[in-house]
Amino acid sequence: MCDDLIVAHFFKASANGSTKVLTETADAHVFVQNDPLNQLWMFFPGTFQPTELDDWLSRHLSDHPAGKGFTYWSFTAYNKETALKIYKDWSAATFDVLYEMSLPAAASGSSHGSCPHAFNIRLDPTFLKSHDPDHISEAFIKAETTFTIVDEHNGHIAGFVTFLVDDDTKRIYISSIEVFPSYRRRGLAKALMKRALESQKEGYTIWLTVFAENMGAVAMYFGLGFSIHRCLWVVGGANP
Repeated sequence: MCDDLIVAHFFKASANGSTKVLTETADAHVFVQNDPLNQLWMFFPGTFQPTELDDWLSRHLSDHPAGKGFTYWSFTAYNKETALKIYKDWSAATFDVLYEMSLPAAASGSSHGSCPHAFNIRLDPTFLKSHDPDHISEAFIKAETTFTIVDEHNGHIAGFVTFLVDDDTKRIYISSIEVFPSYRRRGLAKALMKRALESQKEGYTIWLTVFAENMGAVAMYFGLGFSIHRCLWVVGGANP
């Protein structure tokens, strides 16, 4: 499981001073991203039951019923019925399935492949800070590793992958991967993934999450040896 790594990534990825912990219990993590994002983010990693939800919300989120007071809100849970209740009660706009996938621990020295011709992959710790300054903190730069893939013809960055390592539990969480539109369908995402996999230490499992509707990415992960561990249900909405 990687729910704790998802939470760690979300908090560290947010710009300094932007994200506040609204409340944390054994059952849930609730964060608030302040201006300019003004977003409420709720994550219920356990087997939280829909019958428990109203009472929990009344005790911990009574000042923000149905996400009011926020421009955007999102709710993620491993329990489908709990997510469906939020979807109905809060008049949500979206309801998506997110796969939690894992790759078994590899033997030391395992190899995964090379970069496509005319591209190179480099360690680039400050790229996201300049690319997305509203979302990225100094804590993220220190906690996560970033690789970018570069077009050798013009020096443009074509995409990136980020991941964090938890040495205590021997897990690696691939927190984000993106290839920019003009460079897609050239095998660059797979090259970035393979580069990230080369960072896998002996005895470490690798985890990631991907939306089920992203069938191309899901197929790529299956091809690299990942399997689906659990499903998360992601509900989202916006207020005028």
